[in-house]
Formats: sequence, structure tokens, C-alpha cells
Amino acid sequence: MSEEEIRRIVEQAVRETLHEMLPALGIDISSPETRIQVQVDMAWLRRQRKASEQVEKLVKRTAIAIAVSGLLAALWTGIRAAMRGKGL
Repeated sequence: MSEEEIRRIVEQAVRETLHEMLPALGIDISSPETRIQVQVDMAWLRRQRKASEQVEKLVKRTAIAIAVSGLLAALWTGIRAAMRGKGL
């Protein structure tokens, strides 16, 4: 069996598998228009995922900043109270 024959067999197997599996997953590949729609949908999902990840990072940073600010405020209040108590 030549490499060309093997390549054709593999390509045919992949093509058949895709034509069987993608519709089973709800992806219509019957026309170029629907394939483009699927690509656009996937691009939109990727943008949404990236935006969600950015929001998650921002929320975490904000929570850390609030916690650090609160600790610093408590520390400063304690220092001021200690200085007043000693008569400084």
C-alpha cells in the first residue's frame, strides 16, 4: 500500500467521522453558510470566555485591594490609638 493510498483512506475516514460526529453534536455542516455561522459562534464564545476571565481577574484584584486597605486602615487606627494612649 502506497503512502498516497494510506493518505486517501485516512482522509476518507476523517471525513466520514466528521460528517457523523458534528451533526451528533448539533453542528450543521451541510452548507458553507452554516459552517461560517459555526465559526462566528465559536469566535463569539471565545470572546465571551476571555471577557469572563478578565472580569474574574478584576474582581479578585479588587477584593484583594479592599482587604489590604481595610487592614491598613485598622493598623493605622490602632497606631493612632496607641499614640494617644501614651500621650505622644
